[in-house]
Amino acid sequence: MNRKKIISIITIIALMITAVVPAFGAGGDGSGSVDWPVNIGISNSSIETTNYKIGTSKEFKIGYYPNNVSGSSFKGIRHIEITGPAEVTDFQYSDDGDTWKAISTFESEIIINTSKEQKMKVTFQEAGLYTIHFWMTMGNDKLEISREFYVSDSGISRIPPVPTDLKETNRKMRFEWSWGSDLSATFNFYIDGEKINDTPITTTRYNVSAYAERFTPGTHIVAVEAVHMLGSESLVSKKAELEYFVEEPTTEPQTTEVQSTEAQTTEVQTTEPQTTEVQSTEAQTTEPQTTEVQSTEAQTTEVQTTEPQTTEVQSTEAQTTEPQTTEVQSTEAQTTESPTTKVVSTTDRETTTQSSVTTKNIKLAKGKIKKAVKKATAKKVKITFKKIRKAASYQVQICVNKKFKKKNTITKRVKKTKWTFKRLKPYKKYYVRVRAMAKSGRRTVYGRWSNKTKIRLKK
Repeated sequence: MNRKKIISIITIIALMITAVVPAFGAGGDGSGSVDWPVNIGISNSSIETTNYKIGTSKEFKIGYYPNNVSGSSFKGIRHIEITGPAEVTDFQYSDDGDTWKAISTFESEIIINTSKEQKMKVTFQEAGLYTIHFWMTMGNDKLEISREFYVSDSGISRIPPVPTDLKETNRKMRFEWSWGSDLSATFNFYIDGEKINDTPITTTRYNVSAYAERFTPGTHIVAVEAVHMLGSESLVSKKAELEYFVEEPTTEPQTTEVQSTEAQTTEVQTTEPQTTEVQSTEAQTTEPQTTEVQSTEAQTTEVQTTEPQTTEVQSTEAQTTEPQTTEVQSTEAQTTESPTTKVVSTTDRETTTQSSVTTKNIKLAKGKIKKAVKKATAKKVKITFKKIRKAASYQVQICVNKKFKKKNTITKRVKKTKWTFKRLKPYKKYYVRVRAMAKSGRRTVYGRWSNKTKIRLKK
């Protein structure tokens, strides 16, 4: 055999070891680390059985597998323990496959320069859930792996792992998940903690549209669990959960731009003091009187001066009165100089009619967010937005859905062009928007909302 063939054979063997070792070590929840020179594993197939009886001995295997095949050695201290509802007995190990030693001597330094497996032996005295914990230490570093097994007279089997990648598909209320285990399993589906399937689910997808009435507006928890049968006993995984948000069945809030118009503002204008003459059949002289015309809802004009007295003119004799507030009730001929008076009346209760009120029309530009960033804690969001001309303040909103429903919306009024929302819940994404605000008389004028900006947070 020439040199090239020998090198080829060695390369093939190395590749086979590299492929086989992770598969053994990754059979559950611990396959080692790239920083370690070895992987460790517990053989599932060696311990799982349907023929076990409580009180009898059971053998299984553990293994050590170098990450490289260059022949370099590794030293580490090995440890193993089994915990459960009752203490196990006759716990032993064998390094050579023939000689059995008490487990009390297992914790010792081991040198590994090639792939190595060891036999373990144990007797379970009671049925229940047991955990095999196997680990190695090298200084302060630790590499470990664990397996959960259920033991009964029906046999020994792993507890099924949790389903992964639970999500809703593009079709409404249709969920799917992944199942990467080699265990045979069926599944149960839950809405807010209540199982809804009457029969076991045999596929990795489920349509829950028949239970649409359960999804009231707000956040719900949907979950799926795997069930593995060991004889007549059901072995159940922990639930994989997903937050499912249902929006309010309302339309998107409309933005109203309020502008001041003549129909909303009452302007009262009066002329210079007017002179009213009162005449009867006899000579009557009345001093010039100052009248202030006031508009009321009934549009009744009274002639008033600042003095608090009222005199009724009904006599036919000559009378001369000092400047007073005069109410004209005489049945004789009355001559009043026509005043030039403009009266604008309205029933708007917000209108002041005692002085001239001028309201400016204000138009505010559309809001614009410059930057929206998440803080390191993923519970804070800071936004910076554009300054709007004539704006007195700004209204900023953040919400978990793009329609900004009131129940889930946080609204703040700020003076500056930046704001930080704090103590947020760690949802995956938020939406933010801003608009300008100003005063027009007694009314508040709003600009248009900015475009919505989406922020993704990490839990």
